Formats: sequence, structure tokens, C-alpha cells
Amino acid sequence: VNYLGSSETIRQSFSIIKLKMLSRNFSTDTSICTNNPLNNNFNYYLAGLIEGDGSIIVPTSQRDKKGRLTYPSIQIVFGLMDLPLALMIQKLLGHGSISRKRGTEAYVLSINNKEGLLLIISLVNGKFKTDKIYALGKLIEWYKVKGDITLSLLPKNILPLGDSSWLAGFIEADGHFSIRATEAKHASQKVECKFILNKIYR
Repeated sequence: VNYLGSSETIRQSFSIIKLKMLSRNFSTDTSICTNNPLNNNFNYYLAGLIEGDGSIIVPTSQRDKKGRLTYPSIQIVFGLMDLPLALMIQKLLGHGSISRKRGTEAYVLSINNKEGLLLIISLVNGKFKTDKIYALGKLIEWYKVKGDITLSLLPKNILPLGDSSWLAGFIEADGHFSIRATEAKHASQKVECKFILNKIYR
């Protein structure tokens, strides 16, 4: 069996090409991001990526049991070979830190600061398709209570999958592409292409 490619190597190559194209029309200035329709490709892509392999963590109270202030965060997990993609998204957003996840072959992009989280809210609100929208709603309410924003959670994105970049982000988070070539002594070479989409909600 000769593996010509794997989900990681193939996905990494397409990720870099696609993100370079998207970055041409993206700015980290919030007013530009929310008003410029040319940025919708990145916004939908980011929403799909967060829904696929991201976590929106919202504390249940302003302080923990020890009286310390609590803060919300958004974390997106990337495979080891997807580090260039994580770095590019971090650069495009202008916020977040990347760290190696202990005990796993993965990196985590964490956005914990208010400016970064408010920016992401403005980019992905109205673009979520899964039940992770409820976590986004909690994040929005967190900042509404604090008086940082006045916007409300928009409904789920019901656009067809082919009308936005949401599916591209979701596939890059949870999709698996593979190409396999086999040779038999009395048969011609056989090439198989496979795509698998696995989703584990957390």
C-alpha cells in the first residue's frame, strides 16, 4: 500500500492557499470587519471552524469560589501539521495565543481578551449552523450584562451549504481526506479517494 497523501498534508496545503486568498480582504479593524461585505468569506469560514473544533467557554458567574474574577474564552484546536493555519488565523484576527496541548498532537488557539472576543462575536454572529450557537448566545449575554455590547444573538444560518465558506471551515476542523494507491500482482493499479466527516460535540 502506498499512501500518496493524508488528511493533514492535503488539508494543510489547501488551508494555506485559501487563507492567503481570504486575508486579502480582511482587516482586524472591527468597524471595517462588520461593515465590509467582502469579508464574509472569512467570517463564515471562521464560524464553521469554531463549530467544528472550537469551544466557547462562558463562566456561570463573575467570580469563582475564591473570589477571583472569571473570564470567557474561545479555543480552537488544530492538528500539529495545521500550525501554519493556526498562526495565519491568529494574525488575521490580531488576537489570541497558541500553545501545545499537553498529551495530544494538537495546538490550541485561545482568545481570552475582551477585544478579541468582541471582534469574533461581530464576525460570526448570524453565521452559526449548529447548536453551538447557544454557547455563542451565552457569550453575547455575558458582555451585554457588563454593558460592553448591545447587539443580540442572530438566528441560525440557514443558507445552503454552497452559498458560503462555512462548510470549508467545518470540514477543515473535522474532515478527513485520503488518497490510497494499491498494486496487485495480477491486476492494474487501483487508486481510491476518500472523504470522511466526523463530528464529536463537546
